[in-house]
Amino acid sequence: MRRREDDILERVRGCYGAVRLRDLDLDRTEYRQAERLVAAGDLVAHPRGVVSLPGVDRDLVLARIHGGVITCQRAAQYYGLCWLVIYVVTSIRRGR
Repeated sequence: MRRREDDILERVRGCYGAVRLRDLDLDRTEYRQAERLVAAGDLVAHPRGVVSLPGVDRDLVLARIHGGVITCQRAAQYYGLCWLVIYVVTSIRRGR
């Protein structure tokens, strides 16, 4: 059974640590194994059928709960990329 549990954990890792169980396309046996992983503390259960590895970034979990992904500035921070925000303010009436 441990091999199947390891496979499920690897699939969750492949989704950056958080995923909806239905997106993993689990069969009944695998679904029960996922429930056991939650009970053992290897996975954390969240609303709407989302599970995550312990310690996964909260923004990623929230994105998965709402069926989305993290993008742009937040994704750059998540992946450890340098992100410089530049704001440009202009007047609507440029001729004055």
